[in-house]
Amino acid sequence: MKKCNRCNRDLAIDKFEIYSGERGKTNLRSSRTSYCKECRSEIRLIRLLKKKYYIIKTLFNGKCSECNTGLNYLPSFEFHHPNPILKTTTWTQIKHKSVDNILNWITRERVILLCSNCHEMKKDKYFIDFQNLVLKDDLFEFSAELIDEIINNTINNHPNYSHLEDYKRNIKIQIKQYIRKRFVFNQLFSGRCVGCGEATIFDFLPALELHHKYPKNTEFKSTWRDIAN
Repeated sequence: MKKCNRCNRDLAIDKFEIYSGERGKTNLRSSRTSYCKECRSEIRLIRLLKKKYYIIKTLFNGKCSECNTGLNYLPSFEFHHPNPILKTTTWTQIKHKSVDNILNWITRERVILLCSNCHEMKKDKYFIDFQNLVLKDDLFEFSAELIDEIINNTINNHPNYSHLEDYKRNIKIQIKQYIRKRFVFNQLFSGRCVGCGEATIFDFLPALELHHKYPKNTEFKSTWRDIAN
């Protein structure tokens, strides 16, 4: 057993990380870190959020470039490349670099700041191109067969996809997932985020997600991606 110097809990020795280098090669208690793995993980996350906060405050005035969502939603902020040609790396790959390196990356690649809702809407090209169909007011007044026919006709007549015979099946699957998502979320949640009460299927359908309120009590946990088809 070993006591964590941060949370003061007495934990099994394997709950502490092994130091790198010569110090970690011994079998002594001193070869293990003074903070438990859980505390070290929290410290890393806090440091990362502080860095993210500083960057967002410095370069973006603390707001989403699209909807002006503020820093009270800090974990949900993401970085987006409006011009993919300039993209050489991602936030996930660069986030542990120095602040100066990250600031240079944002400036050099003309990265903008978006909340996760707006980012999802920006990058989901199929929804953008077919949202008039997915969100059609009277869509569910038609039979499943007729909806299927409407989807086929819309894809075949779309200037961006009419010639892409090899991809039409995949595009159709994506569209049907959105339609199914719209129907299910409308039936179960009145088409509205139960967290903020503001985001709806008509505003942010690609960004709306299913969340397990009691994840530890869920024996067989599924995501929307698992059941979308």
